[in-house]
Amino acid sequence: MVNFVKVAVHPETGKVVNPTKNKDISSIRVESVGFGVGNSFVSRRVAFINGNTELLESLGLKAGQQLKGKIIVKQRFTPFFQGQKCKINPTTGEPVLTNGREVFVQTLFTDNVNAVDEIETNNVDEIVYSGEEIADNSVASIF
Repeated sequence: MVNFVKVAVHPETGKVVNPTKNKDISSIRVESVGFGVGNSFVSRRVAFINGNTELLESLGLKAGQQLKGKIIVKQRFTPFFQGQKCKINPTTGEPVLTNGREVFVQTLFTDNVNAVDEIETNNVDEIVYSGEEIADNSVASIF
């Protein structure tokens, strides 16, 4: 189980703190490498911590620095935000389907090391958790 993430530079900007379209809001890229649940398949996950630009810069985070927490994956049949495109198979360029339906994916950083992935199945109301369920009001703190 990976209980930390590493701060990473954005591959396009080479910076740790990267502005968004709103100049007052920036993001920090974090990455984790770990084994999949129940197998020895290695995977790398990437998520972004968003916040006020001045606050993120004042943290003084450096590339390679470790932060307590993990990256979880949420997958469902409806977009997480307006304009989100469904998951695409990189080999075929076709949408990824689960039970004949397009899926949407979001990765999130949390300091809750017991947090788990949430994968929606064929029943819109049914969520499969890969471990313990976490409260919706969990707040991530990077220190």
